[in-house]
Amino acid sequence: MAVLMGIYSLFEIWWIWTGNSYCEQILITINRNLYTPEFAHGWWPPLLWKGQVRSFAPEPSFFGIYAAFIIPFLWYRIFYENRKLEFVLLIYFVFMVFMTKARTATVIYFGEVACLILISLWLRYDN
Repeated sequence: MAVLMGIYSLFEIWWIWTGNSYCEQILITINRNLYTPEFAHGWWPPLLWKGQVRSFAPEPSFFGIYAAFIIPFLWYRIFYENRKLEFVLLIYFVFMVFMTKARTATVIYFGEVACLILISLWLRYDN
């Protein structure tokens, strides 16, 4: 899921930074198939979310909720399989979390980092 969200977000980040119309058309085409924008609250979710990454999520704060499930699995793969690809994917995924500019996503991420540090210290010095 992290890889798919990352591929989608490549176009989204490029569109946010540059306003590229080709990326905009790709996102509109994909989002028309993902969402029914006129379904809830007038026009929610919008086809394009200006200035914030949301990837496949209906809104940027939902991306934080998805990330809360994905990031621990990426940490696990880094610690036990020690491959560089997972580390690069984790860095990119955390970058996407901050690109959401959503408080929910940021708070969840920092909460998970705090838990990771506390559990790591506890396991390290528990003997």
